Amino acid sequence: MTINDVEFSIKIQRLQVNPNNGSKENVVTRVHWQLVAKYTDPVTGQEHIATYDDTTTLKFVDAAGYIPFENLSETDLVAWVEARENQRTRNIEWRKQNVFKLLQEKVVPTNVTVTEEQLPWIQQ
Repeated sequence: MTINDVEFSIKIQRLQVNPNNGSKENVVTRVHWQLVAKYTDPVTGQEHIATYDDTTTLKFVDAAGYIPFENLSETDLVAWVEARENQRTRNIEWRKQNVFKLLQEKVVPTNVTVTEEQLPWIQQ
């Protein structure tokens, strides 16, 4: 499995809004989101999912790109999150790399839990 075999998506979980920001109402100020990494094993068809939760604070610019709250779409918010996060060192690509590591651990675990019933001296 490589990172190119993984489907990434951003899911908006909840928003924080400023109810009255000057001349605009319900201006989104913070977006709580989840980066989802999904891998489907081509042999078994088994689906593996790992997630990374984060929050992005948005900067409101009155003249640029204001969309009334009731007209917002998830696509709009994802684009805003990606644009804001890609201004940082720990950008979306960085986050994808990290959630990919979590996914790898799920697909091919490096550590597994052995329960009491599975201990060698118990099974004898």
